[in-house]
Amino acid sequence: MPDELTLLLVGSGHANLSLLAVLARRGQANIRVTVVSPSRTTYLTPRQAYCLADAVNPKKEEKKTTVSVVDFCRWSGARYIESEVSSISASSNKSVAVLANGDEVPFDYACVAVGSTSLGPVSLQKPQPGAPSLAVPLRPYPEFHKAFSKFYDSVKSGTIRLRGTQPKEGGKVFRVVVVGDGPQAVETALALRVRGRQLEMAHTDTKVTIKLVGSERLPFKGRAVYDRLDKELVRAEIQYIPGLPIESVTHASAFTPASVKMQDESMLSFDLGVMCLPSTRADLPNFGLPADPETNRFTVESTLQVTGMPNVFALGSCALMPGKEPHPTWTHGSDISLSQGTHVAGAILKLAARPTAKVPKFKPPRRSLAIMSFLRKRPRVILPRGGPDVKLAKGVASRKAWADRDRTETRLFESFDIYCLAKPLNRLASWDYSEAALSRPAPGVASPPPRTPMSPVLGAAVRGVRAGPHRAPTPAQGPTQLEVAPAADVCVVAFHWGEEATTPSTEQATADAALMAVDKSREYRALIDQENSKIAAKRVGKPLASARSTSKSPFVVIARKRPILAGDSTLLRPEDVINSIYSCSPTTYVHRCQDNVDTTTAIKTTAFKTSFSADEATTTAQLYDTHVRPIVSNVAAGKLRQGTIFAYGQTGSGKTFTISGILGAAVADMFRHSSSVTVSAIEMLGKTITDVHTGAPVSICEVGRHVEIRGVSAAICPTEADLAHRVVRASELRATASTARNSTSSRSHLVYSFMFESGAQLRVLDLAGSESTCDQLEHDKDRVKQAASINTSLMALKECLRRVAEGSGFVPFRQDPLTLLLKPCLDRTKGKLPPVPDTAVIVTVSPLQRDCRQSVASLRYGALLCSAADHKDEGLMAWGKEQTAMWVETTLGFCPDPVRNLPAKRLFTMTVEQLKRLIGKDQAGQALYDEIYKLKRARR
Repeated sequence: MPDELTLLLVGSGHANLSLLAVLARRGQANIRVTVVSPSRTTYLTPRQAYCLADAVNPKKEEKKTTVSVVDFCRWSGARYIESEVSSISASSNKSVAVLANGDEVPFDYACVAVGSTSLGPVSLQKPQPGAPSLAVPLRPYPEFHKAFSKFYDSVKSGTIRLRGTQPKEGGKVFRVVVVGDGPQAVETALALRVRGRQLEMAHTDTKVTIKLVGSERLPFKGRAVYDRLDKELVRAEIQYIPGLPIESVTHASAFTPASVKMQDESMLSFDLGVMCLPSTRADLPNFGLPADPETNRFTVESTLQVTGMPNVFALGSCALMPGKEPHPTWTHGSDISLSQGTHVAGAILKLAARPTAKVPKFKPPRRSLAIMSFLRKRPRVILPRGGPDVKLAKGVASRKAWADRDRTETRLFESFDIYCLAKPLNRLASWDYSEAALSRPAPGVASPPPRTPMSPVLGAAVRGVRAGPHRAPTPAQGPTQLEVAPAADVCVVAFHWGEEATTPSTEQATADAALMAVDKSREYRALIDQENSKIAAKRVGKPLASARSTSKSPFVVIARKRPILAGDSTLLRPEDVINSIYSCSPTTYVHRCQDNVDTTTAIKTTAFKTSFSADEATTTAQLYDTHVRPIVSNVAAGKLRQGTIFAYGQTGSGKTFTISGILGAAVADMFRHSSSVTVSAIEMLGKTITDVHTGAPVSICEVGRHVEIRGVSAAICPTEADLAHRVVRASELRATASTARNSTSSRSHLVYSFMFESGAQLRVLDLAGSESTCDQLEHDKDRVKQAASINTSLMALKECLRRVAEGSGFVPFRQDPLTLLLKPCLDRTKGKLPPVPDTAVIVTVSPLQRDCRQSVASLRYGALLCSAADHKDEGLMAWGKEQTAMWVETTLGFCPDPVRNLPAKRLFTMTVEQLKRLIGKDQAGQALYDEIYKLKRARR
């Protein structure tokens, strides 16, 4: 490879921007990139592979991500030229691109990605008649529909004469054939069906039939996605014909219609044919394109419409590389000369080391590679964490057909070598790109003079990427294997350079990844420290928050942040171990790190106000003395008939540690007011409830306004030592297991019940932690079932807490045994509130950045519960701005900015039209209006 490689990117399509992002992230100093595009902005459509929503529901077509090409080039260090390209010449002597103003841009490699427009960035100086006007680009779909309508109108007006068929019952049948078995072909057929039905409604005497020509069976058969595709094809009345690969495409004549010839010599007639090139076989290199036998030139228009066949369209894009010997050429449009090695969106026209060499035999695998299975085999991480394509990647990852969003963002997009948003190759192919093959003369051809070996455009770029910014490229040890994974919008290309490339240097890769992660984490830490300083400065001179809550709420809500443990730094990445929580009592601030589109770092801070916020320096004894001791003493002395203490939060956030410390301190206080204490302990996992000491099943029954636990063994403890022994023994018998997040993770809810001589009762609950999908990746079948049962009960608890905070007249505490047990503290609809708080809720959170989402969810319910006062006395209209915003965020999952500054008195009296105008979105306004109506109805 030369000392400096010049790469020309014509157009601002998906392929060019993605390749540019990869090169910029790796910091290749020996690759100089020039981007030529007449448009300063481009659209990246966040569509997922195999997603049918855009084809079935055209309203979703306008959801695009606008990207500034100028800012993108500035971020990546590329040179940007705002101009059109009039011609491109790729030859052995000189490879240049001629701009519209006559300037020449030399290059070593070039990639043409014309994007989704009909003409693209390449200006056609000598366009063939009818080619641009009948263009059928795949994306965006509105242009696709317009072009199809224009073609249909041309047929109706007689500009283009097609035979068609005349059925016996009258009218006319318009026949459409789509060739290809990949997602692109399937989505094209479905999009044509949508448009075809619209035309059928406009012209009642016309019927549109669609046939899809694919392989023996749809790729990835048996997967849920393609099971749905089968149903979609049947529902859309699209006939699937297994006929790939096809032999040729025949022109229409005065006596015969245009037709597709199958391998079995059968003919399939059509009025409109769409050839989805990504789905074609590599052993059909010319794809039926007419060739001049004298010049051996093949013609492909800029829209890839087959010459001489106005009713046949081929969908795709092209990439090129210069050649070094005489070779047959192809033309793109009328002025672009493509050399040997050109491929058009996966339909490889020629891919051989020499012009006289035979096209390699291609044997497709039994089943095409699905992109998900391919990604799981790629362990390396070089996806850019900055730049516009990150937002696009997250948009793609948010669809349901892929993995969970947490898992996708943290693992799936970090598991491959090259992330290239381009039109795909639909087959796995292996070609000889080694240095020896490139320099080996073909039979019957004289040896050429010494030259610099050249690789395909992505091959050269990736080879430099693999070498790293400070190392020389690794010499080829053997053939370079090109692997391609198919997708509708996402094409993952990984070049294996020799044998050593499949296992790149672990030390270098680790060092590079660690260096990038440390730099990013430093930026985040600086922003968080700056924000914490601002928060602390606002508190200077202000009195400290009262230790005890002065509100009428029966709850004392404590937010406790655990410290960062030694094992966190060794198991997680540096950016995941950032301390993202700041405690400034009574408010807890959560800083969530994020990347802007312009690659700058930023943080999003959310504040949650509770009764008390404890940082990592606050001990359990201090927390107990200040907030929990009054509840224990009042219950033991008989001033309260019922008391409850429980801790909830995500797994590994310190719930068991906190409850164990509280129980150790509470034992002594119990005997200060009572000579003996009766204790029992049960274990709850879903609907299964057992006695911890005996293992016998127990039941929870509702008796009037009280809840009883029947079948549990209770022990009378006359001394502190007996009670402490009984409590410790119950914690030892509790079900625990080692998980990836916690070596002693609780796999059930543990409930202690303490009965005193006065008849009062105190319940202390050590709840199991909630687990996200990421936390369950290493679970076996039993662990997954346990996690599902735990999460179900915790979701029921959160729903009850939300209803309690709203002051709703109905709290669904009977939907789970856990919430039924907590009825005395959840059901406040009957009777008066206690004179003093009788329930302590401890919200435990993890300070790690990777746990921000779960920390926000836990604190949201805690803050909402803390604001729950005597609603019967104050009413809904007494809610302030903070409490109203918290209710909206908990109910809808988000709180629009215009709503945050409104009290309940104004917000709850608005009409649905006023809410829609206030928020700016009709759907969100309607949803908020419905929730307000439900809340008012429940409070009546």
